Amino acid sequence: MITVDDAEAKIELNGAMINVSYTANTACAFALINTASVDLTLSGSNYLSSGFNRGGLEVSGENKLSINATSAGSLRATGGGDGAGIGSGYNGSGGTITINGGTVNATSVEGAGIGGGGDHGNGGTVIINGGTVNATSNGNGAGIGGGNGGGDGGKITVNGGTVTATSTNGPCDIGPGAAGLDGNIFITGGSVYTKRSGGISVSPQPKNLANPSVPVYLNKLLVGSSSNANKQLSGCVIDGVSAAYGVNDVKTDSTGYVYFWLPANAPGSVVVTADNNSAYGLGFARAADTVNDENLLLLGGNERVSGVKIKSPDLDMTVGEICQLSADITPSGAVLKVARWSSNNPTIASVDINGNVEAMSVGTATITVTTDDGGKTDTCAVTVTDPTLLHSIGSSSSCVAGAAGGAALCGAAGGLLARRRKRGTRRS
Repeated sequence: MITVDDAEAKIELNGAMINVSYTANTACAFALINTASVDLTLSGSNYLSSGFNRGGLEVSGENKLSINATSAGSLRATGGGDGAGIGSGYNGSGGTITINGGTVNATSVEGAGIGGGGDHGNGGTVIINGGTVNATSNGNGAGIGGGNGGGDGGKITVNGGTVTATSTNGPCDIGPGAAGLDGNIFITGGSVYTKRSGGISVSPQPKNLANPSVPVYLNKLLVGSSSNANKQLSGCVIDGVSAAYGVNDVKTDSTGYVYFWLPANAPGSVVVTADNNSAYGLGFARAADTVNDENLLLLGGNERVSGVKIKSPDLDMTVGEICQLSADITPSGAVLKVARWSSNNPTIASVDINGNVEAMSVGTATITVTTDDGGKTDTCAVTVTDPTLLHSIGSSSSCVAGAAGGAALCGAAGGLLARRRKRGTRRS
């Protein structure tokens, strides 16, 4: 047995097999006590199993555990009775548990797989940055979060990794145990799968850690086809932004799916790169309060965006005018034809997601359109003048930015039309 008492320690488990589940109730395979802090490295296959009501790898209260691993490092931790697989024992709240890598399997009977013990054991703080993590409660605790009998959810953050959480009889797979209260869940990366309720057995609704006011929703994404099972992802672009979602140690499952939690957005887009260096992507409207089930298509050759061109020449507008820009995305057969508009000076000329430019005040601004696939750009210069000046010299104009009768929504058919809103002029 291993006990770290009120100390900081770096420990490597290399083929350790500690099973004290058959001994007295107080036996614990590996325990952190009295504000201990352990940096644990996993090498080879390791197994920890504790006695009745003790955590398999017991980390409660003010104790802190960080798990790292070599490429083949793994751990199977089993709590006894109300003890969490990794976390607190009976009637205890989980400590601070950070998993950075390795294959970690944590199982409990009535405690959480990772988090609180049974009988009011709160989830504590759980942070997953990488690794393959499988957390299971075979009773009324959460897979990750609180234990049975009133264990609150705690604070759970997933930034990466391939995570599967399961509760056999509890209210949710990630969150509180039976009779417990919700905590806080943040998902900014990782493939996070829960086995019940269509994969959305999470409570409360997860948020984005970078913007805690933004809820995120499950996107079940098939990466090409089922033949891409167990593929490591090496890159990810969400809505045209690299590193917006963490894919450290993210793999497709046995059916070729990953499970991303993303904000609702229309239009939205996802592009991932698998370990064969192939890119897969799709533009689609991500809905809230549902599972978005989509098939990411192979992006290669003629399917990749090669360019974008704004149809309108530069614009002359007067304050208060609105004109809708349009753009063509090439080639016409590109799979991911989604583009986004921005202004470098929105106090002069603002632009919305549909390319509607509004002249706000006198001055100049540049409107840019950027494709989600490949980041291709084009620009349009806007000059805004005072309408009273134009009226004083008898000018008249018409804002017709784009080809006459132009059509198509940005991202849907590769263009944005130009429509007259009030009055304006374009420069040839």
